[in-house]
Amino acid sequence: MKFDLFIEKVREYVEGYCMGNGSISKKGEDNNNSAVIINVVEKNNGVKLHGLSIKEKTQNISATVYLEEYYEEYQKNGDFEGICRDIVSKLNQNNLHRCVNVDFLKEFEKIKNRVFPKVINYEKNKEGLLNMPYRKVHDLAVIYYVSCDNIIDGGVIVIKNDLFSRWQISEDKLYEIAINNIELLEPKMISIEKMILNIELGRGIGKDWIDIRSDVDDENMEKIKSYFRNDTSHMFVVSNAARRFGSSLILSGKLMKFFADCLGKSFYILPSSVHELIILAVADSADCYEIMNLKEIVKSVNQTSVDEIDFLSDEVYLYNFQRDEITICKN
Repeated sequence: MKFDLFIEKVREYVEGYCMGNGSISKKGEDNNNSAVIINVVEKNNGVKLHGLSIKEKTQNISATVYLEEYYEEYQKNGDFEGICRDIVSKLNQNNLHRCVNVDFLKEFEKIKNRVFPKVINYEKNKEGLLNMPYRKVHDLAVIYYVSCDNIIDGGVIVIKNDLFSRWQISEDKLYEIAINNIELLEPKMISIEKMILNIELGRGIGKDWIDIRSDVDDENMEKIKSYFRNDTSHMFVVSNAARRFGSSLILSGKLMKFFADCLGKSFYILPSSVHELIILAVADSADCYEIMNLKEIVKSVNQTSVDEIDFLSDEVYLYNFQRDEITICKN
């Protein structure tokens, strides 16, 4: 089955399911309640996905199930009925059929503590950036989103120009608030050494992350410094509790200085993906060959192990301990 036919058949299946509950009319026609709709949604780095959503007349937003991953599963096992049941199960489990009125977003003062930054690749998102407030930082762009984890599945509403204009604030103010909110996402880190060990032992990647805060007290600061000193890899993965858009931590001057204080030296920042960073202490004998090798590693990993939608950059960055600044490394 071709993809176009697959998504249409899925839509019809979901409509049939909803009609059985008296909520959806056939072929997406209004039945005074709701309709099953498939839209092409442009995501990060220009990646386009087909999203299925159930929208009600009285609401102005609904969560979305993206169908590409289900089509990949169908290509592997051919179980169309089973896949459709999985989609319906997800709709029921996560209440994705429950549409949401987002009028609460109109008043900035009420939601400003939910506003966070997201870091994406500038060149790959130039066109989309025209539709939203942003700022360019090195080869990256900082955009903004509202966290709605307890409101919609997926939990994120990207701030576009129409919403931003309602708030009547400057991008500078939006940036300041978003950066100040970063630590509300509970930054965490784990050594590469520990992460690899957990994977080898079948523990997964969610264990043994430690909390990090720029305002940590002296006792806990010493514990964290000891964690850094005792790790032989000198490489650490940095993200947040949800491990979502964790690369935005690169924007926090407080956290960058915190890492430098723990390491006692400058460090490289490797853009693992939009969701996480890797920090690596600069070797005492660092030279241009070390930077060249790191760039080759980053590029290779991006090409072989990172999905296009999660790609951030092929560059390597340096946080200079003495200057308290980040620059792109040059060969």
